[in-house]
Amino acid sequence: MSIRSWWNRSPGILNSASKLTEKEVREIKLKLEKGLPITQISRQYGVSKTTIARIRDGKNWKHIGVQ
Repeated sequence: MSIRSWWNRSPGILNSASKLTEKEVREIKLKLEKGLPITQISRQYGVSKTTIARIRDGKNWKHIGVQ
């Protein structure tokens, strides 16, 4: 049995705690590129503003491109 730590988490939808799908993340990235406010996007997807900001900054879901 292996012990998982915070630096060894599964990315994206492989993480069982993920609230977003890859498709939703692509949509979020497109909306951010269009200049929609983080608050509006976070409400639409039911996640925190911090989650959206981390997607924007490439700290979360960095393996997912916009296309």
